[in-house]
Amino acid sequence: MIFKHGDGARPSAANDPRMLQQALNAAGYGVFLYDAASGQMSLDARTRELFGVPHLDSAQPADIMIQLAHEEDRAWVARAASEALNPNGSGTYTVEHRTLMQDGSVRWVAVNGRTEFETTGDERRAVLTCGVVRDVTEERAIMDELMVAQTNLATAVEAANLGIFQSDFISNTSSWDRRAVMLFGADVEGAQLGEQEIFESIHPDDYEEVMAAIQRSMDPDGDGEYKADHRIKGADGEFRWIGVRGKTEFGVQKGERAPLYQRGVVFDRTEDKMREEQSALHVREMNHRVKNTLSLVTSIMNQTLRSSEDLDDFREKFSGRVGAISSVHSIIVDGTSTPARLRDLIESQVTPYVPDTGDCLEVSGEQVQLTAERARALVLVLHELATNASKYGALSVAEGKVRLSLIHI
Repeated sequence: MIFKHGDGARPSAANDPRMLQQALNAAGYGVFLYDAASGQMSLDARTRELFGVPHLDSAQPADIMIQLAHEEDRAWVARAASEALNPNGSGTYTVEHRTLMQDGSVRWVAVNGRTEFETTGDERRAVLTCGVVRDVTEERAIMDELMVAQTNLATAVEAANLGIFQSDFISNTSSWDRRAVMLFGADVEGAQLGEQEIFESIHPDDYEEVMAAIQRSMDPDGDGEYKADHRIKGADGEFRWIGVRGKTEFGVQKGERAPLYQRGVVFDRTEDKMREEQSALHVREMNHRVKNTLSLVTSIMNQTLRSSEDLDDFREKFSGRVGAISSVHSIIVDGTSTPARLRDLIESQVTPYVPDTGDCLEVSGEQVQLTAERARALVLVLHELATNASKYGALSVAEGKVRLSLIHI
């Protein structure tokens, strides 16, 4: 035992040193005492156990705790111990370091001590240092896990280009990280985002919807979810889309459930919105084209019915004409750009009727580009001409020749 009870004194629960040491040991603390006059360090049983040397005697050399520190920590632990004995210092000794156990494992210990000084004349010198030791291995492991988790989270947030915000409804303050400030269009250097700056940046057409979302997220009877996609005005005066997702934490104030905090993320949705708008535009364009195509097919059907001699004649003509429309659609869709080349249309309609022998088709002249609507109209004319030529004209005989000269007027 380090603390000794004076001879003849009656133990007291309030000041008995033995009671103090028992209390410290019960809490898992070890106790050490360094006597500067004798240069001896005294370690109680718990301290020796924490340092992995329960077999040592309690009385040890002054540097025993330094020697028991992990070799990678020993130098700075020695400097901290020397500073604690410095007459010009505070006398405080506070370190956390590793120590190697007999089984090869590593234990983290926290050592806290204070040195008492005395002054003789003009000289101030250390008298004794007393302190406690405790095992912080689990605490360090938890801290390491938290640091790894925090690092992973920070990396993920940065990779996802997310900004983070927190609103304190009690103090009516908000805090924003650098990315969130940038997304809200503020100048990063020294930027402060308050309600006025935020609300002024919201596009007028989105303002009411954003305010409604905020009110819903703060409703004590709601789930606290905040979700909003809206436009904000940047420092360059241009508007861009952002997404905001948050969660409100509720508590009790004045006996009622009330919002306390809201935490969430901000992210850029400009490219997403552009893709959505482009997709919607494509859908509208496709709907328009489908309607036009159906109208065209219906018109072809009615016209073919009027000119057909019988059902077989109708089937042949109708199939050919619809096939012509299909071919021009393929040319338009498969091409690198919307304008269709007239030469491609001609070849698509005439080539199927060209005999295997001989070169019956000759196309010359300028390169003419057609819009989709004009291509669909012209392909029916070409189909009819090619059909007639194969039945009654140049394509009906092996020596026949079809010459087309293209001129852009």
